[in-house]
Amino acid sequence: MLRPRGPMPRPRRREGAGRAVAVAAALAALAMAAPGARAQALIPVPTLGLAGAGAVPAGPAPTSASLRVDLLLRRTGPLPPPPPLGVRYTPAQAADRVAPSPSQYASLASYLAAAGLTVTRRYADRLLLQVVGPTAALERAFHVTLATYERAGRHVLAPAAPAALPASLAATVVGIVGLASDGWPTPAPLERLPNLAALRTPPAPDAAGPVQDSAQADLAAARFLSTFTVSGPSSVAAGLEAVYRVRLLDAAGHPLAGYAVRPVLSQAETAYAGPTGPGSMVTDSSGQASFWLLTGTPSSFALTVAAAPNPPSPPSSAPPSPPPAPPTPVYATAQPVAVSVHGPAASLSPYTASQVNSAYDVTPLLSAGADGHGVGVGIVIWNRFSLSDVESYFRMNGGPQPQVTVVPIDGTPQPGDGGTEATLDVERVGGTAPGSHIYVYDAATVTGVFDALVYALQTAKVSVLSMSWGIPESDVPDGFFDPFEALFDAAAQEGITCIASSGDTGSRADGVHTGVNVPASSPYVLAVGGTQMAVDPATGAIAAQAAWSPDGSFDLGNLAAPAASGGGYSRYYARPPWQVGPGLPPYWTEPFRGVPDVSLAATYPGYATILDGKSQAYGGTSASAPTWAGFVADIESDLGADLGAQLAPLLYAFAAGAAPGVFTPVTAGDNIGFRAAPGWNPVTGLGTPDVALLDQAMRTAFTPSTLEVVRAQTGSLDYVGQTVTVEAVVLDAFGLALGGVPVTVEAPYGAAASPGNTATDATGVATFQLRASAAGVRTYVFRVPAHNGPDALGQELTFPFAVHWLLPPPGG
Repeated sequence: MLRPRGPMPRPRRREGAGRAVAVAAALAALAMAAPGARAQALIPVPTLGLAGAGAVPAGPAPTSASLRVDLLLRRTGPLPPPPPLGVRYTPAQAADRVAPSPSQYASLASYLAAAGLTVTRRYADRLLLQVVGPTAALERAFHVTLATYERAGRHVLAPAAPAALPASLAATVVGIVGLASDGWPTPAPLERLPNLAALRTPPAPDAAGPVQDSAQADLAAARFLSTFTVSGPSSVAAGLEAVYRVRLLDAAGHPLAGYAVRPVLSQAETAYAGPTGPGSMVTDSSGQASFWLLTGTPSSFALTVAAAPNPPSPPSSAPPSPPPAPPTPVYATAQPVAVSVHGPAASLSPYTASQVNSAYDVTPLLSAGADGHGVGVGIVIWNRFSLSDVESYFRMNGGPQPQVTVVPIDGTPQPGDGGTEATLDVERVGGTAPGSHIYVYDAATVTGVFDALVYALQTAKVSVLSMSWGIPESDVPDGFFDPFEALFDAAAQEGITCIASSGDTGSRADGVHTGVNVPASSPYVLAVGGTQMAVDPATGAIAAQAAWSPDGSFDLGNLAAPAASGGGYSRYYARPPWQVGPGLPPYWTEPFRGVPDVSLAATYPGYATILDGKSQAYGGTSASAPTWAGFVADIESDLGADLGAQLAPLLYAFAAGAAPGVFTPVTAGDNIGFRAAPGWNPVTGLGTPDVALLDQAMRTAFTPSTLEVVRAQTGSLDYVGQTVTVEAVVLDAFGLALGGVPVTVEAPYGAAASPGNTATDATGVATFQLRASAAGVRTYVFRVPAHNGPDALGQELTFPFAVHWLLPPPGG
């Protein structure tokens, strides 16, 4: 039997992380907490969007400027663990557990109003307070000086130093958003995949010049090109990408940059592309280039690769006509690589909704009516949403269309980067959970994401929350982990399962440095990574899987970042207790939270999607995260209960052996910094799920199976009048503790139990005080009464102990 599942303790953060900033010497002055109140010291508060070192002063703030400011709040005391499995607190109950008190909330609002600001929005869960006001009132309330700065070619309004509040108020404010007109880093983009249909027919050899053997190349080319090597797998499963790397050196061993590289293919069914599409493979400063091959048909062939100097494009000032005839490039070819494609044939068409549901064994749930009905799924995004695209998508798939409600946050969203994310998310959730009610919390700005999260929590309409975006931990301003932490703690209290993309840039969240993204790194968020998946068109089953390994690049502002499954270790959040134990690699010595937890298909051939009225292939963890959200919605509709923050601990218990077959580990591939391996790994997590088996395991986890009574007090202390503490533990069929299960005690004549009935806590334990008033053997009867219909335990257990003494023993 496995050990009882312990509590969901609040994971400790890295020592010293997130502490309040020390009181600056410049803030030694005193301030009034409210008109007529006693003067208090000012305490700096983490403030988003400070001018920063790269900002150039451009003048004072306009007196007519008015800003909306959000104050993110959290109570100062220790936060309680999340509710036990199947238990969900209302927003009001959650607020009483994790938020500032009503009086603290009211005091903050009164202080801001007294400074001349207008309180425009109060929240029932007391995690956010919104105000609007002119420059003078903002400066007075937050003790800052606002000015105009030039930053990255734009004029922005921002403070140079953090805001400050009186000590009695600052203790509950963990972050201030909105004192700057521009201040939040842009989240990572999603991956749009080139159309494979256009790649299946390789360009004719003469499209880029004749291909010749290197011995026949002219002397000029031979003089420069001396070593031409190609490395890559000689065996690959049909439907999975095979990455090949080319290296060009001159006779002195120096790298040759700027050479065009392309495979010469003889298989019409083979698709190929470079980092961003066909024809883009050009050697870099190290003389290297890479491309990938994808074929759905088992075969053996010789892969020939050709290279030639890549002449620069004529300058734009060149005469338009007649252009000089370019010289015919002379290609050299490397030694052919023998490639064997094995396994069943695989489909190279983008996955339809039914193919995804078949591959991950969701179809049995949908056939049984567990299609997400009765479950609200929230999507937090900051840009436009297209209902017409969604309608077209579900017509294309021939399935029912989920109910979709768009909730505008802070105004009308505007198109821009990430504008297609919401549409993609709805199509992915709805394709897997068509009976769910999808709420799109659509913020007008990226900073409005905080508002969207708080709004989603306070309305209590969703039990699953999906976030297909990520911000590198290294880009999160000092102190702004705390607001995220407060929000996801609150979601845990309300029984909401939060799901986020792990990222699309491998182990380098910011494109350069090893790191992970928030919100995926939060312990109370299920982080979803990416895989490659080959689907057998004959059976619909997964034929082969591998990690989504680097197969191209993103342009992150002149930075070419690898496209691969996001993963690694947080440098802020400590390793949560469920990431310890069986199934985790023995070499894992990191004391921090590991990302991702699970994974799904994220790359070629991608998900069939309708965007901007066109059928396109999209992928990335921006697609895998909302797909997982749909899985959770289906399971919750089958169970009739919320999984909440208990989902991740259960998944790790299942993968460790409690429910064999629920996960298929993905053990091949890498994300540059880490390699996939058996058990959990920082590329694909626990692996990919069989959703039908996962549903069965969850049903078992929700069914009480065993009642055990453990006497907590030891020693010969049994005498009349003594109080003995006894614990009753309720376990499920996996031997894991169950919270929220009622337990009663029947005390014999001459004895008493306090309380007579209670419920198990988050550790599965119900605690009683037993007291005997007469000597003899006293037998207490513990019962788990019938509940939850057919899933009732209805079990009882007797617990006798002898009372030996009428009085305390001599010397006792």
